[in-house]
Amino acid sequence: RWPACCWLCAGPGAEAEGLCGGCLEDLPVRARPLLERPIVGVGAAHAGFRYEFPLTSLVRAAKFHGDLAALDVLCGLFATHSSAFAHAEGVSVLVPLPLPALRFLRRGFNQAGEMAARLAQRSGLTVRHDVLRRRQLWAPPQSSLDASARRDNALTAFEARPACIEGGCIGLVDDVVTTGATAAGAALALRRAGARRVVLLCLAATPPPRDTGGNDQ
Repeated sequence: RWPACCWLCAGPGAEAEGLCGGCLEDLPVRARPLLERPIVGVGAAHAGFRYEFPLTSLVRAAKFHGDLAALDVLCGLFATHSSAFAHAEGVSVLVPLPLPALRFLRRGFNQAGEMAARLAQRSGLTVRHDVLRRRQLWAPPQSSLDASARRDNALTAFEARPACIEGGCIGLVDDVVTTGATAAGAALALRRAGARRVVLLCLAATPPPRDTGGNDQ
Protein backbone atom coordinates (compact mmCIF):
# COMPACT_ATOMS: atom_id res chain seq x y z
CA ARG A 1 0.00 0.00 0.00
CA TRP A 2 1.35 3.43 -0.99
CA PRO A 3 1.72 6.03 1.78
CA ALA A 4 -0.67 8.96 1.78
CA CYS A 5 0.27 11.97 -0.34
CA CYS A 6 1.12 15.36 1.10
CA TRP A 7 -1.50 18.02 0.27
CA LEU A 8 1.09 20.69 -0.51
CA CYS A 9 3.78 18.89 -2.52
CA ALA A 10 1.81 15.75 -3.54
CA GLY A 11 4.77 13.65 -2.47
CA PRO A 12 4.39 10.40 -0.52
CA GLY A 13 4.77 10.07 3.21
CA ALA A 14 2.17 12.42 4.62
CA GLU A 15 1.98 12.35 8.40
CA ALA A 16 -1.17 12.51 10.52
CA GLU A 17 -1.57 16.22 9.73
CA GLY A 18 -1.87 15.47 5.99
CA LEU A 19 1.51 17.00 5.15
CA CYS A 20 4.92 15.43 4.72
CA GLY A 21 7.69 16.20 7.19
CA GLY A 22 9.37 18.69 4.86
CA CYS A 23 6.21 20.69 4.23
CA LEU A 24 5.40 20.71 7.93
CA GLU A 25 8.81 22.26 8.58
CA ASP A 26 8.15 24.89 5.89
CA LEU A 27 4.97 26.17 7.52
CA PRO A 28 5.28 29.74 8.87
CA VAL A 29 5.03 28.98 12.59
CA ARG A 30 4.88 32.09 14.74
CA ALA A 31 7.74 32.54 17.18
CA ARG A 32 5.30 34.01 19.73
CA PRO A 33 1.78 32.62 19.38
CA LEU A 34 0.36 35.15 21.87
CA LEU A 35 -0.70 38.22 19.89
CA GLU A 36 0.36 41.61 21.22
CA ARG A 37 -2.05 43.63 19.09
CA PRO A 38 -4.98 45.04 21.09
CA ILE A 39 -8.41 43.63 20.18
CA VAL A 40 -11.32 45.26 21.98
CA GLY A 41 -13.19 42.81 24.19
CA VAL A 42 -10.55 40.08 23.87
CA GLY A 43 -8.55 39.19 26.95
CA ALA A 44 -5.88 37.19 25.11
CA ALA A 45 -5.40 36.10 21.50
CA HIS A 46 -3.39 33.19 20.12
CA ALA A 47 -2.43 32.27 16.55
CA GLY A 48 -0.13 29.39 15.72
CA PHE A 49 0.99 30.60 12.28
CA ARG A 50 1.75 33.67 10.22
CA TYR A 51 -0.68 34.05 7.34
CA GLU A 52 1.91 33.47 4.63
CA PHE A 53 2.66 30.96 1.88
CA PRO A 54 2.21 28.00 1.89
CA LEU A 55 -0.47 28.26 4.60
CA THR A 56 -2.36 30.76 2.45
CA SER A 57 -2.76 28.09 -0.24
CA LEU A 58 -4.41 25.73 2.23
CA VAL A 59 -6.79 28.38 3.58
CA ARG A 60 -7.86 29.59 0.14
CA ALA A 61 -8.37 26.06 -1.14
CA ALA A 62 -10.63 25.24 1.79
CA LYS A 63 -12.61 28.48 1.98
CA PHE A 64 -13.00 29.43 -1.66
CA HIS A 65 -12.74 26.10 -3.51
CA GLY A 66 -14.43 23.71 -1.08
CA ASP A 67 -11.33 21.51 -0.72
CA LEU A 68 -12.24 19.29 2.23
CA ALA A 69 -8.79 17.67 2.32
CA ALA A 70 -7.24 21.11 2.80
CA LEU A 71 -9.82 21.87 5.48
CA ASP A 72 -8.89 18.66 7.29
CA VAL A 73 -5.21 19.68 7.28
CA LEU A 74 -6.08 23.11 8.68
CA CYS A 75 -8.23 21.61 11.43
CA GLY A 76 -5.42 19.30 12.52
CA LEU A 77 -2.86 22.11 12.57
CA PHE A 78 -5.22 24.35 14.53
CA ALA A 79 -5.96 21.73 17.17
CA THR A 80 -2.30 20.88 17.62
CA HIS A 81 -1.24 24.49 18.11
CA SER A 82 -4.23 25.72 20.16
CA SER A 83 -5.02 22.99 22.68
CA ALA A 84 -2.33 23.89 25.23
CA PHE A 85 -3.18 27.60 25.06
CA ALA A 86 -6.89 26.96 25.53
CA HIS A 87 -6.13 24.90 28.62
CA ALA A 88 -3.68 27.46 30.03
CA GLU A 89 -6.20 30.28 29.59
CA GLY A 90 -8.94 28.35 31.37
CA VAL A 91 -11.31 28.22 28.39
CA SER A 92 -14.59 26.61 29.46
CA VAL A 93 -16.39 26.38 26.11
CA LEU A 94 -15.53 26.86 22.42
CA VAL A 95 -17.63 29.20 20.30
CA PRO A 96 -16.84 29.30 16.57
CA LEU A 97 -17.20 32.60 14.76
CA PRO A 98 -20.37 32.13 12.67
CA LEU A 99 -20.68 32.86 8.98
CA PRO A 100 -23.58 34.87 7.56
CA ALA A 101 -26.34 32.34 6.85
CA LEU A 102 -26.32 32.68 3.06
CA ARG A 103 -22.54 32.34 2.88
CA PHE A 104 -22.71 29.22 5.02
CA LEU A 105 -25.31 27.71 2.67
CA ARG A 106 -23.18 28.53 -0.36
CA ARG A 107 -19.94 27.19 1.15
CA GLY A 108 -21.50 24.18 2.85
CA PHE A 109 -19.44 24.44 6.03
CA ASN A 110 -18.07 26.95 8.50
CA GLN A 111 -14.30 26.54 8.72
CA ALA A 112 -14.26 27.96 12.26
CA GLY A 113 -16.86 25.42 13.33
CA GLU A 114 -14.85 22.56 11.84
CA MET A 115 -11.67 23.74 13.58
CA ALA A 116 -13.51 24.09 16.89
CA ALA A 117 -14.81 20.53 16.55
CA ARG A 118 -11.28 19.18 16.03
CA LEU A 119 -9.98 21.13 19.01
CA ALA A 120 -12.85 19.78 21.10
CA GLN A 121 -11.84 16.22 20.21
CA ARG A 122 -8.29 16.90 21.38
CA SER A 123 -9.07 18.99 24.47
CA GLY A 124 -12.37 17.58 25.73
CA LEU A 125 -14.00 21.01 25.59
CA THR A 126 -17.57 21.51 24.41
CA VAL A 127 -18.42 23.40 21.21
CA ARG A 128 -21.51 25.63 21.30
CA HIS A 129 -22.94 26.72 17.95
CA ASP A 130 -26.00 28.33 19.54
CA VAL A 131 -24.24 31.04 21.57
CA LEU A 132 -23.29 33.55 18.88
CA ARG A 133 -25.09 34.48 15.69
CA ARG A 134 -24.86 36.96 12.86
CA ARG A 135 -27.59 39.56 12.63
CA GLN A 136 -27.49 39.61 8.82
CA LEU A 137 -28.28 36.85 6.37
CA TRP A 138 -25.54 38.15 4.10
CA ALA A 139 -22.56 40.46 4.57
CA PRO A 140 -19.56 41.22 2.33
CA PRO A 141 -16.44 39.24 3.27
CA GLN A 142 -14.25 41.22 5.63
CA SER A 143 -11.32 40.60 3.29
CA SER A 144 -13.08 42.80 0.69
CA LEU A 145 -13.29 45.83 3.03
CA ASP A 146 -10.76 48.39 4.23
CA ALA A 147 -9.90 48.66 7.93
CA SER A 148 -12.47 51.38 8.70
CA ALA A 149 -15.28 49.53 6.94
CA ARG A 150 -14.33 46.30 8.72
CA ARG A 151 -14.71 47.98 12.10
CA ASP A 152 -18.07 49.53 11.20
CA ASN A 153 -19.33 46.27 9.73
CA ALA A 154 -18.29 44.15 12.72
CA LEU A 155 -19.44 46.31 15.63
CA THR A 156 -23.13 45.50 15.14
CA ALA A 157 -22.78 42.22 13.26
CA PHE A 158 -23.24 39.81 16.18
CA GLU A 159 -25.55 39.01 19.03
CA ALA A 160 -25.13 36.42 21.80
CA ARG A 161 -27.52 34.44 24.01
CA PRO A 162 -26.97 35.23 27.71
CA ALA A 163 -28.46 31.94 28.91
CA CYS A 164 -25.72 29.98 27.12
CA ILE A 165 -22.74 31.85 28.63
CA GLU A 166 -23.17 31.91 32.41
CA GLY A 167 -20.02 33.91 33.18
CA GLY A 168 -17.58 31.48 31.61
CA CYS A 169 -14.34 31.98 29.71
CA ILE A 170 -15.24 31.72 26.03
CA GLY A 171 -12.77 30.40 23.48
CA LEU A 172 -13.73 32.29 20.31
CA VAL A 173 -12.49 30.30 17.29
CA ASP A 174 -11.63 31.80 13.90
CA ASP A 175 -9.32 30.87 11.05
CA VAL A 176 -7.38 34.09 10.30
CA VAL A 177 -7.18 37.34 12.25
CA THR A 178 -6.32 40.47 10.26
CA THR A 179 -7.35 43.82 11.75
CA GLY A 180 -9.15 42.09 14.62
CA ALA A 181 -12.40 43.95 13.86
CA THR A 182 -14.52 40.82 13.44
CA ALA A 183 -13.16 39.26 16.61
CA ALA A 184 -13.81 42.51 18.49
CA GLY A 185 -17.43 42.64 17.34
CA ALA A 186 -18.01 39.04 18.39
CA ALA A 187 -16.16 39.44 21.69
CA LEU A 188 -18.14 42.54 22.63
CA ALA A 189 -21.40 40.70 21.96
CA LEU A 190 -20.25 37.83 24.17
CA ARG A 191 -19.17 40.20 26.93
CA ARG A 192 -22.49 42.06 26.81
CA ALA A 193 -24.25 38.71 27.18
CA GLY A 194 -22.29 37.90 30.35
CA ALA A 195 -19.04 36.21 29.33
CA ARG A 196 -16.44 36.68 32.05
CA ARG A 197 -13.58 36.63 29.52
CA VAL A 198 -13.09 36.02 25.80
CA VAL A 199 -9.98 34.29 24.50
CA LEU A 200 -9.39 34.37 20.73
CA LEU A 201 -8.06 31.13 19.21
CA CYS A 202 -6.94 31.51 15.59
CA LEU A 203 -5.10 29.37 13.11
CA ALA A 204 -3.09 32.27 11.67
CA ALA A 205 -2.55 36.02 11.87
CA THR A 206 -1.52 38.64 9.36
CA PRO A 207 1.06 41.27 10.36
CA PRO A 208 -0.46 43.71 12.86
CA PRO A 209 -1.93 47.01 11.64
CA ARG A 210 0.78 49.64 11.46
CA ASP A 211 -0.98 52.07 13.78
CA THR A 212 -0.91 49.65 16.74
CA GLY A 213 2.86 49.60 17.01
CA GLY A 214 2.56 45.91 17.78
CA ASN A 215 5.32 43.37 17.30
CA ASP A 216 3.38 40.13 17.36
CA GLN A 217 5.26 38.34 14.64
